[in-house]
Amino acid sequence: MNNGIKYDIPRFDEMQQFLNFIYTIGVENPNININKSIVYNELCRCGLTNEIGSSDGRKYCGNYFNEWKKYNERNGNCLNGLSVIHKQTFIHFLQYLSTNSIKEFDKINQYIKLYIPISEINLYDSVNTLFDFITREHINHCSKVADRIRSDNVVIRLSSYDVDSAIKIINFVNSNLKKGKTLNKTNPFVPTIHGIGFTYDIGNSYNSDIALVMSEYIKTCINDKTPPTIMDFYKSIKESFIPSESKHTFMCAMGEIRKIGYYIEKLVDIPIIDEVNESNDFNVHNDSQKEDIFLDAVIMTYRKYGFNQVKTAIIQLINNDDYGYFTNGDKGYRKKLMACVNKDDVYQYVLKIVGRNNNAISSNVVDMFCYKILGRELIDKINKACLYTLSISSERELRDTLKNAILWNSFDGFQNDQEINYQKIMKTFSGKNIWELIKRFLGFMIVEDDYNYLDELLEAYIRRLSFHLENSDISNKKNK
Repeated sequence: MNNGIKYDIPRFDEMQQFLNFIYTIGVENPNININKSIVYNELCRCGLTNEIGSSDGRKYCGNYFNEWKKYNERNGNCLNGLSVIHKQTFIHFLQYLSTNSIKEFDKINQYIKLYIPISEINLYDSVNTLFDFITREHINHCSKVADRIRSDNVVIRLSSYDVDSAIKIINFVNSNLKKGKTLNKTNPFVPTIHGIGFTYDIGNSYNSDIALVMSEYIKTCINDKTPPTIMDFYKSIKESFIPSESKHTFMCAMGEIRKIGYYIEKLVDIPIIDEVNESNDFNVHNDSQKEDIFLDAVIMTYRKYGFNQVKTAIIQLINNDDYGYFTNGDKGYRKKLMACVNKDDVYQYVLKIVGRNNNAISSNVVDMFCYKILGRELIDKINKACLYTLSISSERELRDTLKNAILWNSFDGFQNDQEINYQKIMKTFSGKNIWELIKRFLGFMIVEDDYNYLDELLEAYIRRLSFHLENSDISNKKNK
C-alpha cells in the first residue's frame, strides 16, 4: 500500500547496534530478565547521544511545566482553544489539548502520532514556539511533553485523517526548530519524515509495542545463543500478528507493528509500484508489489461498500475468478487487480496473512483475513457506536446492548446521533464479527465461539471506553 508519504531512509546500522546492545545486556547479565520495560527505557534513551546505551541525556525538565502553563495563559493560547494540563494521574507529562480535539478526534484508536525529540538546548522556547504554531493554525491535537529529555519527549497526536496537518507541523519544525542541536534523533525503529517520527497509533504506545516484540525476540536469541539481526527481528514482527494461542502472541501490538514491518520490508527491497502509464500497461516486477495491489483493492472496496462486500469480493474472485465485486474507484483498483493478480495469487495471500496452509477459503478464513487487514477501521466503527451509546446511557445498558448484538444479532439498543445512524453501521457486522473484534481490541485470543468470558471481557471493554469518556467533553451529554 502507498499512503503517499515518503519516509526517510531507515537507519539500519543503528537498529542493528541497538539489537546488539540489548542482546549483550542479556548475555552478560543472565540474572536480568530482558523484558519490555528494559527495552522501552533504552528506546527512550536511544538517540540522545552517539553511544547506544549511554546513561547520559535523561535530564529532568519537569520544572518547566508551570512556566509553560503560565506562558500559554499570558500569550492568549488558552483563550484560542488550547488547554495545558498537568494531572497527578499523568504526572510525568504535561498535556496540551485543543478544544475541539475530543469532539472531532477519532476518539479511541485512530491517530497519527508525531515524535519530536527536542533537546535540552532552547527546550523552553522550542516547546512554546511549536505549540504557538499549532494553536495559530487551528490544528486539532492531543499532545504531551515529558518531564525528562528522551527520544520521544514531545508527542503530537492528530486525527488519522489529518495527514496535511502532520506534514505542516513537520515542515514547521524543520524550518524553525532544526537549528544547531535543538533536535535529537528518534530511536531508529521509528519511521521518520525529515527526522520527525511519524506513526499511526491505535490508542497504545508505539514504542511500547516495539519494546514488547523486541524483548521476546532477544530472549529467543539469548536462549538459542544466536546474535540478533535486523531481518530476523523483522521476521519476528511479521510472525507476531499471526493468530496463536501462544502466551507470547503480540495481540496488542498488531496494528502498529504491522506498520513498521511494512516500512522495513519496503525500504529493504525498495520496490516501486508504477502507476498506470498512457498505454495502460502495468509495470509490476515482484510478488510483494502484486500483494500491495490486492491489499489496496481490499481496503478501498471496504471503505466504499463495507465489510460484507469485501468478503464477497474475495470469495467470488477465488472461487469464480470474478473481479466484479471490487471497486474500481478513481485510481483503477479493479483494473489494476485484473491486470496483475490472479485468483491463485489471492488464495496464497489470504492464507499467508491468516497463517494457514492449503486450507479451503471458507467464510471464517476470510473473516480472519479482514480482521488482519481492516482491524483498525473495523474496531473504530464499533468503538464510536459504543462510545456514543455509553455517553447517553449506563454501562449496564451498553453491556446488555452488546450482549444482544453478539448473541442474537439485535442492534436496537445502540443510540443514534443526529447525524450518524450507529444502528445502521453496527448492522453491517454480525454478532460474531463484533465479538471477535472486541477480543482483539482487548488483546485476547480465546476459542472463537467460546462465550464463557463474554461478561468479563465486555466489562473490561466498557471500562476502557469509560476511561476515554471521563476524559472527554462527550461526558457532558450524560448531564443534559
